[in-house]
Amino acid sequence: MSDRQTSEKRRTVLKQVGAASLTSVALWSGATAAESASQSRSNRGRRIENALSTVSDYLVLDSDLTITVEEKRAEEDGVTGFDRRVAEDFASLNNELAEIDFRSINDPSARSKRAEQLFRRFEPYFERIATGEATGKSIGRASKRLRQQWSGDVTTMDGGCGGTRDDPHPCPDRNWVSDSWNSKSEVQDHLKSEGYHQTAEYAAYGTDIDWTKVVDAYGCSGGPFRNQAIIQQRNGEWTYNTQGPEPNPEIHGYVWPSVDWGTYVEWWHSNHC
Repeated sequence: MSDRQTSEKRRTVLKQVGAASLTSVALWSGATAAESASQSRSNRGRRIENALSTVSDYLVLDSDLTITVEEKRAEEDGVTGFDRRVAEDFASLNNELAEIDFRSINDPSARSKRAEQLFRRFEPYFERIATGEATGKSIGRASKRLRQQWSGDVTTMDGGCGGTRDDPHPCPDRNWVSDSWNSKSEVQDHLKSEGYHQTAEYAAYGTDIDWTKVVDAYGCSGGPFRNQAIIQQRNGEWTYNTQGPEPNPEIHGYVWPSVDWGTYVEWWHSNHC
């Protein structure tokens, strides 16, 4: 059978699998479609987690929040081809999201087709983080690398920011306040007095209705978590509702606690809560 015939047969088999995410994993890992279909979503997430644990010492977070993979050093150190591909794809996803200012947090249509494919590929891993299934090993190793890069200014996610079994990141309730005001500007003034600021445009639902207050949560401070306030008009009066603490989508305004924080925040807001 020629290479072309083999490729055509493979594409036909992959189409029959159905789910795009499974197709991505099959192509990524080198496994057959049937093998990928038999893997549970949790197992796929665990495999990605293990790969990121292996490669995290070769991920460099640059000042513009893009990630560079030290591919040559990883290969020389004997890191497998699969783990290196995971690293490259993770960096590609992160870098594209950073390039569009993570606006796809609230506008998934802003993602390219390639970013969407990569996002779905890593989704089982992000789910493990958010539900507390992730061991934190991959995050911890990446954080160690970051602490070296940022001269000790980065906190570890182990048992803190990260979604471990003890500290998952649940979706908090959204609650309306009991007070009301005569105008939107009065609500804005009140929120300012409470320590809120207008959410950065790339991370906001609306330019003047979405407000953020940085809070300490899950062992982390200085930016990774926030309370959100959304201003709305109800029954002719102005008021707002709050939700938090939650991962802060203003990812350009603070030092990340780990290499994969930005993409995790994107997943959390787009798919988890």
